[in-house]
Amino acid sequence: MEHLSFQKRNPTEAIGPIEGMEKLTAFLKSTAKSLRAEGVPVKDDCRIDLEAYKNYYPENVLSRDRQRISRIQKEWQEKAAGQEGAGEKLEMLKTAVFHKYLGQEFIVVRSALRDDVDNGVDNVILERKTGNVVCAFDEVADISSPLYQEKAAKILEKNVDHSGASLKYGLGLDLKTKKFVPTALENIPIFYLALPEEYINELIKNFNPSVKSQEEIKLFSYFVSSLQTQIKALDLKISILPPKMRQRLEIFQETIEKYSRAK
Repeated sequence: MEHLSFQKRNPTEAIGPIEGMEKLTAFLKSTAKSLRAEGVPVKDDCRIDLEAYKNYYPENVLSRDRQRISRIQKEWQEKAAGQEGAGEKLEMLKTAVFHKYLGQEFIVVRSALRDDVDNGVDNVILERKTGNVVCAFDEVADISSPLYQEKAAKILEKNVDHSGASLKYGLGLDLKTKKFVPTALENIPIFYLALPEEYINELIKNFNPSVKSQEEIKLFSYFVSSLQTQIKALDLKISILPPKMRQRLEIFQETIEKYSRAK
């Protein structure tokens, strides 16, 4: 697997790359604007927007989810005391990085918070040509954490025993109109990406919206290597996966292999 190395931070140096966060937030906002121009219903943080589902779900369903999300966000904000946690920062960072690398062929968005909390999906990747959702990413666990192996086992179990992830607020593409449409989805291959918070802070601190830095290139290579390892483990179980999930997995596997060869 690709090795990541960064300069060690001075213990007396303040954590919290405010300047980098501002650039990253602005990049996501600009990306969201471009996606909305294509008809992809996302908010400024690149999260799927529940308001686009007014004709898909009854108002009482949407209202219940809005209230629940609002309550959860308030709890998170109070707990974080106004600072983004490692999970939130990595969600933002990998959304930006995957958009930089995959954006021409794929739509890269953050899931609706309801799916993030209840279905363990924080990112969704769709093919631009077909609207096919090829994979999803799960919440973050630090690779050095004791919970990392537990997370890996749970993700494999979710893919094999539960036929992948599902999205209440998913997206598809109407092939006749070429417009993105709200839809619930099942059988989505799901993978996890983990990174120590110190690395996350360093990458965000040096984030450049218009340039792929050497550290960012290494990060993407690391993500690709991690995904290849997980795909290989899933390949051993592919015969028992639902047909739709196998199709999505094959498409994503081809994509990852292509980017691996280009490293």
